[in-house]
Amino acid sequence: EGVRQSDRKAVTLFQQAAASGSASGLLNLGLMYFRGHGVPKNKVRAAKLYRQAAQAGDIHAAFLLGMTYLHGNGVERDFVVALESFEQARLGGHAQAITNLAWMHVRGLGVDCSAEKAAELFNEASHAGDAPAGMLAH
Repeated sequence: EGVRQSDRKAVTLFQQAAASGSASGLLNLGLMYFRGHGVPKNKVRAAKLYRQAAQAGDIHAAFLLGMTYLHGNGVERDFVVALESFEQARLGGHAQAITNLAWMHVRGLGVDCSAEKAAELFNEASHAGDAPAGMLAH
């Protein structure tokens, strides 16, 4: 039947994994802080954990770090850090990160506006799994 869900128990397990350097543990602990599950909501702490997980090679953490800086959740809004984080996730094939990079080129957020670069990125995002992005490539 499985085990009854316990956010506090999950936090304890993620803390243990994070302490051992697990990128997944760092990412999941960050998600718990971001959402306030099992711990008080703390977006500043979440951002720090996303950064550590991204530095440990987790591409989804790099994507979330990009989102954090793009929207200023728990950190000061910084388009350059958002771009760098999305680029790290892009190198790992993260489709949503590639789509966000494309939109940043459309809107000129941290980069010069470039419809050509945006179209290239929307096409890449489509091939990486974000099918609707392909419609924006043209």
